[in-house]
Amino acid sequence: MLIIFDLDDTLINTFETILPIKFRKALEAMVKEGLKIDHFESGYNLLIEENKTSDTSQEAFIRFLEKLNADKKYLTIAKKIILEPLPFDCKVSVFQGVPQLLSHLKRAKHELALVTIGDETLQKEKMKKTGIQEGFFSKIMFAKSLNKKFCYQSVLEELKGIPEETIVCGDRIHLDLTPARELGMKTIHVLQGRGRYMREPKKDVDYTIETIEELKQLISNLQKKQ
Repeated sequence: MLIIFDLDDTLINTFETILPIKFRKALEAMVKEGLKIDHFESGYNLLIEENKTSDTSQEAFIRFLEKLNADKKYLTIAKKIILEPLPFDCKVSVFQGVPQLLSHLKRAKHELALVTIGDETLQKEKMKKTGIQEGFFSKIMFAKSLNKKFCYQSVLEELKGIPEETIVCGDRIHLDLTPARELGMKTIHVLQGRGRYMREPKKDVDYTIETIEELKQLISNLQKKQ
């Protein structure tokens, strides 16, 4: 079976570790450049709330600035900080059971791939910091746009995957799973990160799990049905 993973908030806990640090730093920089907010912490909390239901960090900042009726020029400041290397002391971790899960799936002869949206250098830095070895995956792709469909097609072609026998696992339905469903692949929604707050469109979800650790049992159950 071919299993394609998302990275952020599917394998790595980005939502609770990296983003709060970067969002605070970005807001501080925007305020320094003239952004007007009544109270820093209330502004920060509003930004965090917008991020829960935004597909990307950039979308969260756009929605935040719109609510403040602020100049879009501040978005440039935010984007620059989001793409900066991680702070040396940034404590980012994988979700519980991820190394064991990837090792188990490899031993069970499943083919693993990774398709992630984001700057390649930054995404690789996250993997290095969390100990996710590139060797776990037969193919790694860094999507250049928010549409993963082209990447999924490339993975299928290169690894000779059969869509109906391929699983895509991610936290964001619209970005991670909808393109996979359009290609006929099975989709698994993980209720981690933004996945806890974004549950639509339900029609693009075949299976739902609370944590990525539950994937091992789900795949076992699916194989028994074959």
